[in-house]
Amino acid sequence: MRRRYIVAIWLVLGLTLMTILMYNIFGVSKLSNMKTTFGVSKRNNTKTTDCNCIKIRTPDEPTNITSRDTKEEKMSTHKENTDTNKAAEQRHYGEPGYVFVGTKRMNMFPKTVNQSDLDFSNYFSDAEVKKRNLVLLGGVMKCGTGTMKTFLKEHPSIRDAVGLQVFFTYNFGIQWYLKRLPKCKENEWAFTRCTNCFMNTDSLSLINNINELIGKRLKLLFIIRNPVERMISHYTQLKAGNKTLLPPIGHWIKEQISNPNTSGALQKTRYIDYFPVWYRMVGDKNILVLEHEEFVNTPWIAMQRVEKHLGLNPFFNENSFLLRKAGKYYCYKTKGPQMEECSHNPNSKGRIHVDITEKERTILRDYFRPFNERLFKFLNVRYKWE
Repeated sequence: MRRRYIVAIWLVLGLTLMTILMYNIFGVSKLSNMKTTFGVSKRNNTKTTDCNCIKIRTPDEPTNITSRDTKEEKMSTHKENTDTNKAAEQRHYGEPGYVFVGTKRMNMFPKTVNQSDLDFSNYFSDAEVKKRNLVLLGGVMKCGTGTMKTFLKEHPSIRDAVGLQVFFTYNFGIQWYLKRLPKCKENEWAFTRCTNCFMNTDSLSLINNINELIGKRLKLLFIIRNPVERMISHYTQLKAGNKTLLPPIGHWIKEQISNPNTSGALQKTRYIDYFPVWYRMVGDKNILVLEHEEFVNTPWIAMQRVEKHLGLNPFFNENSFLLRKAGKYYCYKTKGPQMEECSHNPNSKGRIHVDITEKERTILRDYFRPFNERLFKFLNVRYKWE
């Protein structure tokens, strides 16, 4: 009887192993037949050339059809658009107009792309490209960029570039971004936010080339914050999404400082490491740096500085904002008869920060002090961050 059980167990194990083996064989076979593009196909030529990019499906490209039950139905639905979709795919991944840019060094820029190398005919004319005003809120994370976006979109001369908030950190190609910028009049500005762009080398290269193509009409906005407070806010956000695995803030601070070159939190807060590169790229006159405390306490003054930076007609004033009943944050008033309600949820901003000891604050202050001093000297300003 015992021998029968042993034989049965071995049979089950054998069948299981056979099933796994067959699955892997068929899986590899299918994968080997998949066509994956790691290069850029030339026109009228099936060969590919090497490049430092991988084919990425954009929102304009139809999703690959894999279901056997719905394949014929979906192919029938898209039959009329086959030629259009094929041309769009070639345009994004094979035509000379699709240009990739990138660099791995923050202190170097790639060779700028000549506009003659790009084909925009299906998107917009050369004149339209050169007339595009673009303002980019480039960071920094946990410094009030979300609120700034909410306020700035209220200005009648600002057009929101919906869908580009994060995509500047992906290498989709130059005209992929340009064709998604809204068409603006001469006195209007297309606006987008990219908080991860501040320290992202690929974003820097892409934005640099876009700036060249639009006739250097790019303006940059940055909001920076007391590094100690930014680190606490950063930890608070991490803690909100991962309450169990994250260590107490004191241990977390020590972990970050013990590995400063790999700590994303510290890198985002060492502002001086990245500002010189941005200033070299677009020039002093095209960058406005705001301080978080000023933006929080007197948002109308900060927004008036933005208006002046962009050459906009005056729109914001102290009466444009309402102080929340709970907390210290302002919100933009609605356009109702009484002008008493906020244009967004007044309780959605301002998490309660975790408790931190004075000793832990001192550790952060001591770490950031030399970086802050270099920043003050570079910007020719001194913030009350001690």
